[in-house]
Amino acid sequence: MNPIDHQLERLLRAAARANGVISDPVPFAVEQRALAAWRGGLREENEAEAMLVLFRRLLIGAFAVALLVLAASYQELASNEADIEMATAALQANIEP
Repeated sequence: MNPIDHQLERLLRAAARANGVISDPVPFAVEQRALAAWRGGLREENEAEAMLVLFRRLLIGAFAVALLVLAASYQELASNEADIEMATAALQANIEP
């Protein structure tokens, strides 16, 4: 028996042992609060809100990846500039007599 079945079994046994006379009815306000809390627990998450949260996270992730790629390409470009300058200087040295 799983724990929920065990709890349900205990609840049903306790209900069977209870006498059938209700001494005082529950006040209307207490009943309404209990029902509202129960219904609030049953409320499902709005699917549009979940999709919006997922979209935001994906957008932030894509932005982070774009920044990393930009930084890597800038470093590659900076190291290639020195190579280009050396090649240009070598060509100019060969062309000039």
